[in-house]
Amino acid sequence: MNARISGRNRKFFWALLLAGILVSLPVFDECWAQKDAYPSRPITLLTGWAAGGGTSLVLSIITPLAERQLKQQIVISTKEGGSGAISLTTLKRAKPDGYTIGITTSAINVHKFLGTLDFGYEAFEPFIALNSDPGGINVKIDAPWKNLKEFIEHARKNPEKVSVAGSNPGSVTRLELHRLEQAAGVLFNVISFKGAAGPGVTSLAGGHVDAAIATPLESKALREAGKVRMLGVMSEERLPHESQIPTCKEQGFDVVMATHRVLLAPKGTPPAILKILHEAFKKAAESKEYDNFVKSQASLKMYLTAEQTKEFLAKQDVLFKEVIEKAGLKLEKGKKK
Repeated sequence: MNARISGRNRKFFWALLLAGILVSLPVFDECWAQKDAYPSRPITLLTGWAAGGGTSLVLSIITPLAERQLKQQIVISTKEGGSGAISLTTLKRAKPDGYTIGITTSAINVHKFLGTLDFGYEAFEPFIALNSDPGGINVKIDAPWKNLKEFIEHARKNPEKVSVAGSNPGSVTRLELHRLEQAAGVLFNVISFKGAAGPGVTSLAGGHVDAAIATPLESKALREAGKVRMLGVMSEERLPHESQIPTCKEQGFDVVMATHRVLLAPKGTPPAILKILHEAFKKAAESKEYDNFVKSQASLKMYLTAEQTKEFLAKQDVLFKEVIEKAGLKLEKGKKK
């Protein structure tokens, strides 16, 4: 009898204990979630472009704004080389926990078609598009050419002698330059600069090259300083805040190309984390500070959701594949062009 009562009490005890555990689970879950709420430590943002370039300028304004939303520090880590290839490779290998993210230009649509990388945007989780910058041809302020036509005519008379600063082979700005060569029927002496277009424009201002390919954003400071001027911008129409710059198209050269900046996370990053990142950078991009930056720097805002960004990148793949094939720039493994 006592044994039977003891057994019942034992069952009652275990049932009561189990009930207590079940009741307390939501509390433990909430406490655990609060303890490990994302982000709970600084986030590393990888970039493959040097200071002074357009990507660096965009990060300098958007990063502090996003930090306010995330309430965490974002540490910029520059991995220069291969027009963003080293940075993208590093990001691809990173742990998909939201603490390592990256920024890319349209270079992500270029590498796999050149053969410099065996992966493209599909290897990542693109979570927002930030801005768009068309290319442009810049010359020194005292250069003898008054417009793009005169510059092209000079290049035509001096094949492969007119020096033009550009980023690494395979970069978006380099492809913009090749596109201009094709449209104008000329060949430049292209001088490569590591990282971004900014160093090339600086070299132009110093009189070391005849011209430089760079976006209005990248050449803005030196143009305002009276060091360089832009002969033509590669946009469909004149830019709203730089309407004095004629397009290449209106001067007889049908070249419309731009670089776009997108934020990415490693493949497999949890959707909940991607949503937090997207919302933080979206609010940053909607801020008055970012809007003023875009207007003052002759850049263009370009907000896309994660899904829209993926769709956009897919279309860009088609565009850049065509440009690369027409330019005959497909690289053989182990060789550079």
